[in-house]
Amino acid sequence: MGESQSDSTIIRCDTPEMTVIKEVIEGESGDWRNTHIQYYNSKGELVGYKRLSGFFNSLCYDDVLWEISVYSFRKGVQKLETHEIVTGNGITIKDTLGCQFPYRYPYQLTLSL
Repeated sequence: MGESQSDSTIIRCDTPEMTVIKEVIEGESGDWRNTHIQYYNSKGELVGYKRLSGFFNSLCYDDVLWEISVYSFRKGVQKLETHEIVTGNGITIKDTLGCQFPYRYPYQLTLSL
């Protein structure tokens, strides 16, 4: 992590059709939260991944912004399905030229369970 202090919570939900693993990592300062949700099929193969990053200090908006990315996986190949930047009120930010994204920390996905 880029910040020295953070907390992590992991939740796992299993059904016969799917396993969902959600990890929420929050900076101790409260300036950021990264949520990683991994979706696995009944064979234990990663089929989807959603990353939500909520943060202040973007330099282009005075309140919290959310960066939301959704990926699909087929035979281990990752494909970006959607990517958007939204305000805390759900308004999409189209022009992100002046924005900074200081909390894009690396995250290791598990391709199979």
